[in-house]
Amino acid sequence: MTRTVAIIGAGQAGSAIAHGLRRAAYRITAVASRAGESAASLAGEVDGLPASPGECVASADLIFVTTTDDAIEGVVAGVASGLGPRHSVVHCSGVLGLNVLDPASRAGARVGILHPVTPLVPPEDPATLHGKPMGVESRGDEAWLLEIVADLGGRPVSLAGVDRTLYHAGAVMGANLVVAMCAAAERVLVASGVAEEDARVMVASLLTSTARNVAGVGVKAALTGPVRRGDADVVRRHRESLGTVDPELAETYRLVSRRILALMDDPLARDVSGAALEPAGTLRPGAESEI
Repeated sequence: MTRTVAIIGAGQAGSAIAHGLRRAAYRITAVASRAGESAASLAGEVDGLPASPGECVASADLIFVTTTDDAIEGVVAGVASGLGPRHSVVHCSGVLGLNVLDPASRAGARVGILHPVTPLVPPEDPATLHGKPMGVESRGDEAWLLEIVADLGGRPVSLAGVDRTLYHAGAVMGANLVVAMCAAAERVLVASGVAEEDARVMVASLLTSTARNVAGVGVKAALTGPVRRGDADVVRRHRESLGTVDPELAETYRLVSRRILALMDDPLARDVSGAALEPAGTLRPGAESEI
Protein backbone atom coordinates (compact mmCIF):
# COMPACT_ATOMS: atom_id res chain seq x y z
CA MET A 1 0.00 0.00 0.00
CA THR A 2 1.29 3.44 -0.93
CA ARG A 3 2.09 5.53 2.12
CA THR A 4 0.72 9.05 2.24
CA VAL A 5 2.92 11.88 3.48
CA ALA A 6 2.35 15.53 4.23
CA ILE A 7 5.10 18.08 4.76
CA ILE A 8 4.69 21.03 7.13
CA GLY A 9 7.55 23.39 6.36
CA ALA A 10 8.79 23.89 2.80
CA GLY A 11 12.40 24.89 3.40
CA GLN A 12 15.51 22.88 2.58
CA ALA A 13 14.72 20.01 4.97
CA GLY A 14 11.11 19.68 3.89
CA SER A 15 12.05 19.86 0.24
CA ALA A 16 14.76 17.20 0.54
CA ILE A 17 12.50 14.85 2.51
CA ALA A 18 9.61 15.36 0.11
CA HIS A 19 11.72 14.64 -2.97
CA GLY A 20 13.39 11.66 -1.29
CA LEU A 21 10.12 10.04 -0.22
CA ARG A 22 8.52 10.68 -3.58
CA ARG A 23 11.41 8.83 -5.25
CA ALA A 24 10.67 5.97 -2.83
CA ALA A 25 7.07 5.81 -4.12
CA TYR A 26 5.44 7.58 -1.18
CA ARG A 27 2.55 9.83 -2.21
CA ILE A 28 3.01 13.43 -1.11
CA THR A 29 -0.51 14.64 -0.47
CA ALA A 30 0.02 18.17 0.82
CA VAL A 31 2.59 20.81 1.72
CA ALA A 32 2.11 23.64 4.20
CA SER A 33 4.36 26.62 4.85
CA ARG A 34 4.18 30.08 6.38
CA ALA A 35 5.20 31.33 2.96
CA GLY A 36 2.37 30.28 0.68
CA GLU A 37 4.49 30.54 -2.45
CA SER A 38 7.02 28.09 -0.98
CA ALA A 39 4.28 25.56 -0.27
CA ALA A 40 2.86 25.94 -3.75
CA SER A 41 6.29 25.58 -5.35
CA LEU A 42 7.26 22.42 -3.47
CA ALA A 43 3.79 20.91 -3.84
CA GLY A 44 4.04 21.38 -7.58
CA GLU A 45 7.43 19.65 -7.67
CA VAL A 46 6.19 16.55 -5.85
CA ASP A 47 2.65 16.34 -7.21
CA GLY A 48 1.01 17.42 -3.97
CA LEU A 49 -1.27 20.31 -3.06
CA PRO A 50 -0.54 23.46 -1.07
CA ALA A 51 -2.52 23.25 2.16
CA SER A 52 -2.87 24.41 5.74
CA PRO A 53 -1.23 22.38 8.55
CA GLY A 54 -4.64 21.04 9.53
CA GLU A 55 -5.33 19.94 5.97
CA CYS A 56 -1.95 18.21 5.89
CA VAL A 57 -2.88 16.13 8.92
CA ALA A 58 -6.24 15.20 7.43
CA SER A 59 -4.69 14.14 4.12
CA ALA A 60 -1.87 11.83 5.21
CA ASP A 61 -0.78 9.19 7.70
CA LEU A 62 2.87 10.31 7.94
CA ILE A 63 3.48 13.93 8.90
CA PHE A 64 6.91 15.52 8.64
CA VAL A 65 7.27 18.78 10.57
CA THR A 66 10.23 20.50 8.94
CA THR A 67 9.71 24.06 10.12
CA THR A 68 12.32 26.14 11.94
CA ASP A 69 13.17 24.63 15.31
CA ASP A 70 11.41 27.34 17.31
CA ALA A 71 8.15 26.68 15.46
CA ILE A 72 7.96 22.88 15.76
CA GLU A 73 6.30 22.62 19.16
CA GLY A 74 3.68 25.22 18.31
CA VAL A 75 2.88 23.60 14.98
CA VAL A 76 2.45 20.17 16.58
CA ALA A 77 0.25 21.61 19.32
CA GLY A 78 -1.81 23.40 16.70
CA VAL A 79 -2.62 20.25 14.73
CA ALA A 80 -2.86 17.83 17.67
CA SER A 81 -6.67 17.82 17.67
CA GLY A 82 -6.60 16.24 14.20
CA LEU A 83 -4.06 13.56 15.07
CA GLY A 84 -4.79 9.99 16.10
CA PRO A 85 -3.39 6.46 16.22
CA ARG A 86 -3.17 6.25 12.43
CA HIS A 87 -0.60 9.04 12.34
CA SER A 88 3.18 9.09 12.62
CA VAL A 89 4.69 12.50 13.29
CA VAL A 90 8.38 13.17 12.67
CA HIS A 91 10.51 16.26 13.12
CA CYS A 92 13.93 16.80 11.54
CA SER A 93 15.61 19.04 14.10
CA GLY A 94 19.07 18.09 15.24
CA VAL A 95 18.93 19.98 18.52
CA LEU A 96 15.39 19.23 19.78
CA GLY A 97 14.25 16.06 21.48
CA LEU A 98 11.03 14.08 21.41
CA ASN A 99 9.37 16.28 24.02
CA VAL A 100 8.31 18.86 21.42
CA LEU A 101 6.15 16.11 19.92
CA ASP A 102 4.32 15.40 23.19
CA PRO A 103 1.01 16.84 21.93
CA ALA A 104 1.08 14.31 19.10
CA SER A 105 1.90 11.48 21.51
CA ARG A 106 -1.00 12.42 23.75
CA ALA A 107 -3.28 12.28 20.71
CA GLY A 108 -2.19 8.68 20.09
CA ALA A 109 0.25 9.25 17.22
CA ARG A 110 3.65 7.59 16.92
CA VAL A 111 6.45 10.14 17.12
CA GLY A 112 10.04 10.20 16.01
CA ILE A 113 13.06 12.23 15.02
CA LEU A 114 14.84 11.89 11.70
CA HIS A 115 17.75 14.31 11.36
CA PRO A 116 19.75 14.06 8.13
CA VAL A 117 23.38 14.78 9.02
CA THR A 118 24.20 16.39 5.70
CA PRO A 119 23.75 19.71 3.89
CA LEU A 120 20.30 19.49 2.31
CA VAL A 121 21.12 21.22 -0.95
CA PRO A 122 20.20 20.74 -3.67
CA PRO A 123 17.05 19.16 -2.21
CA GLU A 124 15.93 17.48 -5.42
CA ASP A 125 19.25 15.68 -6.02
CA PRO A 126 19.14 11.97 -5.01
CA ALA A 127 22.75 12.24 -3.83
CA THR A 128 21.73 14.77 -1.17
CA LEU A 129 20.24 12.05 1.04
CA HIS A 130 21.45 8.75 -0.40
CA GLY A 131 24.05 7.08 1.80
CA LYS A 132 24.02 9.88 4.36
CA PRO A 133 23.88 9.34 8.14
CA MET A 134 20.53 10.16 9.72
CA GLY A 135 20.08 10.64 13.45
CA VAL A 136 16.97 8.80 14.68
CA GLU A 137 14.98 8.39 17.87
CA SER A 138 11.43 7.37 18.65
CA ARG A 139 9.33 6.27 21.57
CA GLY A 140 9.03 2.51 21.69
CA ASP A 141 9.50 0.50 18.52
CA GLU A 142 11.80 2.20 15.99
CA ALA A 143 11.15 -0.22 13.13
CA TRP A 144 8.75 2.15 11.37
CA LEU A 145 11.26 5.01 11.55
CA LEU A 146 14.16 2.85 10.39
CA GLU A 147 12.05 1.81 7.41
CA ILE A 148 11.70 5.46 6.41
CA VAL A 149 15.46 5.95 6.72
CA ALA A 150 16.02 2.91 4.50
CA ASP A 151 13.54 4.22 1.95
CA LEU A 152 15.45 7.51 1.86
CA GLY A 153 18.67 5.60 1.30
CA GLY A 154 20.14 6.80 4.60
CA ARG A 155 22.24 5.20 7.33
CA PRO A 156 20.58 5.35 10.77
CA VAL A 157 22.48 6.61 13.81
CA SER A 158 20.71 6.27 17.16
CA LEU A 159 20.26 9.52 19.10
CA ALA A 160 18.98 7.77 22.24
CA GLY A 161 20.90 9.15 25.21
CA VAL A 162 22.84 11.62 23.06
CA ASP A 163 23.35 15.19 24.30
CA ARG A 164 21.38 16.79 21.52
CA THR A 165 22.92 20.26 21.81
CA LEU A 166 26.50 18.98 21.63
CA TYR A 167 25.54 16.60 18.82
CA HIS A 168 24.10 19.44 16.79
CA ALA A 169 27.04 21.73 17.55
CA GLY A 170 29.39 19.04 16.25
CA ALA A 171 27.36 18.71 13.07
CA VAL A 172 27.37 22.49 12.58
CA MET A 173 31.15 22.57 13.02
CA GLY A 174 31.51 19.86 10.38
CA ALA A 175 29.38 21.68 7.81
CA ASN A 176 28.27 25.27 8.36
CA LEU A 177 31.53 26.43 9.94
CA VAL A 178 33.47 24.74 7.17
CA VAL A 179 31.50 26.79 4.67
CA ALA A 180 32.35 29.95 6.62
CA MET A 181 36.03 29.02 6.50
CA CYS A 182 35.74 28.42 2.76
CA ALA A 183 34.32 31.91 2.34
CA ALA A 184 37.21 33.30 4.39
CA ALA A 185 39.74 31.36 2.32
CA GLU A 186 38.25 32.70 -0.92
CA ARG A 187 38.41 36.23 0.47
CA VAL A 188 42.09 35.86 1.39
CA LEU A 189 42.99 34.38 -1.99
CA VAL A 190 41.25 37.25 -3.76
CA ALA A 191 43.06 39.73 -1.49
CA SER A 192 46.32 38.11 -2.58
CA GLY A 193 45.51 38.88 -6.22
CA VAL A 194 43.90 35.61 -7.35
CA ALA A 195 40.83 36.03 -9.57
CA GLU A 196 37.50 35.29 -7.84
CA GLU A 197 36.61 32.33 -10.06
CA ASP A 198 40.07 30.82 -9.62
CA ALA A 199 39.80 31.30 -5.85
CA ARG A 200 36.50 29.44 -5.80
CA VAL A 201 37.96 26.55 -7.80
CA MET A 202 41.03 26.38 -5.55
CA VAL A 203 39.00 26.28 -2.35
CA ALA A 204 36.58 23.70 -3.77
CA SER A 205 39.50 21.49 -4.81
CA LEU A 206 41.13 21.76 -1.38
CA LEU A 207 37.83 21.04 0.35
CA THR A 208 36.91 17.97 -1.70
CA SER A 209 40.42 16.51 -1.41
CA THR A 210 40.49 17.09 2.33
CA ALA A 211 37.04 15.58 2.80
CA ARG A 212 38.09 12.52 0.79
CA ASN A 213 41.21 12.11 2.92
CA VAL A 214 39.33 12.53 6.21
CA ALA A 215 36.82 9.91 5.10
CA GLY A 216 39.55 7.56 3.90
CA VAL A 217 42.30 7.79 6.50
CA GLY A 218 40.90 9.88 9.40
CA VAL A 219 41.63 13.39 10.60
CA LYS A 220 45.16 12.85 11.93
CA ALA A 221 46.50 11.22 8.78
CA ALA A 222 44.71 13.77 6.61
CA LEU A 223 46.44 16.69 8.29
CA THR A 224 48.89 18.73 6.18
CA GLY A 225 50.30 22.24 6.22
CA PRO A 226 52.83 24.44 8.02
CA VAL A 227 51.53 23.92 11.57
CA ARG A 228 51.88 20.15 11.25
CA ARG A 229 55.38 20.53 9.78
CA GLY A 230 56.51 22.98 12.46
CA ASP A 231 57.15 25.78 9.92
CA ALA A 232 56.94 28.50 12.55
CA ASP A 233 58.18 31.31 10.30
CA VAL A 234 55.49 30.54 7.72
CA VAL A 235 52.82 30.51 10.43
CA ARG A 236 53.97 33.90 11.76
CA ARG A 237 54.02 35.36 8.26
CA HIS A 238 50.49 34.08 7.68
CA ARG A 239 49.28 35.77 10.85
CA GLU A 240 50.94 39.06 9.95
CA SER A 241 49.56 39.10 6.41
CA LEU A 242 46.07 38.11 7.51
CA GLY A 243 46.14 40.94 10.04
CA THR A 244 46.42 43.41 7.18
CA VAL A 245 43.29 41.95 5.60
CA ASP A 246 41.19 41.46 8.72
CA PRO A 247 42.53 41.28 12.30
CA GLU A 248 39.58 39.10 13.36
CA LEU A 249 40.41 36.65 10.60
CA ALA A 250 44.04 36.55 11.74
CA GLU A 251 42.85 35.63 15.24
CA THR A 252 40.53 32.98 13.79
CA TYR A 253 43.51 31.50 11.95
CA ARG A 254 45.47 31.41 15.21
CA LEU A 255 42.72 29.81 17.28
CA VAL A 256 41.76 27.20 14.70
CA SER A 257 45.41 26.39 14.05
CA ARG A 258 45.89 25.73 17.75
CA ARG A 259 43.37 22.92 17.42
CA ILE A 260 45.86 21.25 15.06
CA LEU A 261 48.44 20.97 17.84
CA ALA A 262 46.39 18.29 19.61
CA LEU A 263 46.52 16.15 16.45
CA MET A 264 50.29 16.27 16.10
CA ASP A 265 52.55 13.36 17.07
CA ASP A 266 55.91 15.14 16.60
CA PRO A 267 56.58 16.93 19.92
CA LEU A 268 59.26 19.24 18.48
CA ALA A 269 57.04 20.41 15.61
CA ARG A 270 54.15 20.78 18.04
CA ASP A 271 56.18 22.98 20.39
CA VAL A 272 57.64 25.11 17.61
CA SER A 273 54.23 25.67 16.00
CA GLY A 274 52.68 26.28 19.40
CA ALA A 275 55.16 29.09 20.05
CA ALA A 276 54.25 30.67 16.70
CA LEU A 277 50.57 30.52 17.64
CA GLU A 278 50.81 32.37 20.94
CA PRO A 279 48.62 35.49 21.24
CA ALA A 280 50.13 38.61 19.67
CA GLY A 281 52.72 40.21 21.94
CA THR A 282 53.27 37.10 24.08
CA LEU A 283 55.86 34.37 24.11
CA ARG A 284 55.86 31.19 26.13
CA PRO A 285 58.73 30.71 28.59
CA GLY A 286 61.52 28.84 26.81
CA ALA A 287 60.09 29.50 23.37
CA GLU A 288 63.16 31.58 22.40
CA SER A 289 65.22 28.39 22.11
CA GLU A 290 62.58 26.74 19.95
CA ILE A 291 62.52 29.60 17.48
